[in-house]
Amino acid sequence: MIDLFPELVASISEEGASLFSVEVNGSTVYSRGFEAGAEDAFTHRELNLQVIVSDMVPDTDTEQEYGCRIIRFINRSDDTLELENLIPLGDSDTRPYITGYGPPGLARATLFRPGHGPVGLIVPDNAWE
Repeated sequence: MIDLFPELVASISEEGASLFSVEVNGSTVYSRGFEAGAEDAFTHRELNLQVIVSDMVPDTDTEQEYGCRIIRFINRSDDTLELENLIPLGDSDTRPYITGYGPPGLARATLFRPGHGPVGLIVPDNAWE
């Protein structure tokens, strides 16, 4: 299991919280489904998909109270894998999260909140300027 956010584990009251969830070929896969390999590499045996998690080097000029991880996906299979909808800390029915939901387009950001229906969001997009 990938558990490289020890500073968050104590603050997340949800049992079995993940580092991330991602849709692979239309099915949701959670980080806890990956098995530890060499150093910071983890592999999902069914998909032959490898994840490498590394720390971002902090800026030594400032004091930062948070951690940053870089997650790299490597397809080790001969098949094409379609990855979409990567959600930090995974999707959950017990805490809010924002994700891309629905057909591709400029305004597909959606907020999911426990006990409520999804809410479409308008997210600033400066890519066209």
